[in-house]
Amino acid sequence: MASNKYNLNRSAIALGVILAHSPLVLLAQDEPAIEEIMVTGSQIRGAQISGALPVTVLNFVDIDALGVDGGDELLEHIVENGMNFFNEAENASGGVNSSRGDVGAYNLRNMGVGNTLTLLNGRRLVNSPGYQTELLGGDYVPTMSVNSNLVPTYGLERLEILRDGASAVYGSEAVAGVVNNVIQSNFEGFMVRAKLGAYDNFGAKDRTISGKFGRDFNDGATNVSVFFDYYQRGRIRA
Repeated sequence: MASNKYNLNRSAIALGVILAHSPLVLLAQDEPAIEEIMVTGSQIRGAQISGALPVTVLNFVDIDALGVDGGDELLEHIVENGMNFFNEAENASGGVNSSRGDVGAYNLRNMGVGNTLTLLNGRRLVNSPGYQTELLGGDYVPTMSVNSNLVPTYGLERLEILRDGASAVYGSEAVAGVVNNVIQSNFEGFMVRAKLGAYDNFGAKDRTISGKFGRDFNDGATNVSVFFDYYQRGRIRA
């Protein structure tokens, strides 16, 4: 009887030691994985931002439904963009673009060309090498702008427009606002689009060919995309 009691006590002690050293298994819910975080621009150290900023976003479906051929035509459908005196039809002062006619400009809130910061995938774009005179305050002043027609509208994933001044964050270029052109980064395949335009009163024609090609490499870790646009405008005889 004593032997059985001793064995029972020893078993109880061994079981207590095992329970003391057993790790506790805690079940926790898996956190959702964040696929992508995109930062547009950069914030200057010390700048204070409070509240939500007014941003308009046009996705690929919206842009494709407009049927535009270039950045200048796309801006004509944006309510926030003002008059574009950079094109030859509305410019009475003359200048480099009056003869060329291929330079489009950004003019958010009608505050003048050159006061809108233009980005491509969050990076600043350089201004067009030529300048244009613009009527501001009763006088013609030289202005410079990013050429909106250099942006491949056929390859845009979305267009982000900050409809408020952000010079405290992005610098003096963003007095009127910010336009960020986001290019498609995961396109696979090959697509071509052609457009022929004609006029009613004369025989000149416009021809536009746009295309894009994309392919994934390294099991989808790398994507190479090529976008191209060709535009030809027929001459108008005097």
